[in-house]
Amino acid sequence: NYLWPSLILVLMPLFFPCRTRPAVLATGVLLCVAGAGCALLWGLSLADIGEVAVRNWPAFVMMGAAAFLWAFYSNAARKGGNTANGTGWFLLAGGICFTLLWLAGGEPLGFDAATMLRPFLLHALVINAASYLFWDMAVRRGNIGLMGALANFLPVGSVFFGAWYLGEPVTTGLWLGSLLVAAGAVLCRRGVATR
Repeated sequence: NYLWPSLILVLMPLFFPCRTRPAVLATGVLLCVAGAGCALLWGLSLADIGEVAVRNWPAFVMMGAAAFLWAFYSNAARKGGNTANGTGWFLLAGGICFTLLWLAGGEPLGFDAATMLRPFLLHALVINAASYLFWDMAVRRGNIGLMGALANFLPVGSVFFGAWYLGEPVTTGLWLGSLLVAAGAVLCRRGVATR
């Protein structure tokens, strides 16, 4: 999800005294969104993109809501300082919501649950939990503006790592999208300055 890092910076003025440059910040966010669009939708016609958006509108709404909520949480965690860590509750609530959505959809698993249990638990308990824990610690103790700007490079890095690991080609859309996200991250950071 390419949107939450930029939204951290957009929401910063709600939590902290900031000097904002709205035009620079808006341009940065638009570049990040355009970069995500290039990376995800490269090669599709406008009609295809419209069809995907109409057919999968709940997914797009949930992605937007998740990005907004994570950006809000990150700012609130920084504002709260050393108060209780809500990361576990955030992950639990997200897991319950997505499980209920899957159950409501009535789709079969598509894989053997017993075979997937060990890798699932490894991913959930080690990779996700550790990632969110370290993010939460960094946000609480670090510079939220810098963290928000640098976080734009996480999805870009993961896409390139995934392409390398899976032996998939890196498309023009991915390169262009990555450059747009990087430029947007720089502009977002310059659009918000803490006092």
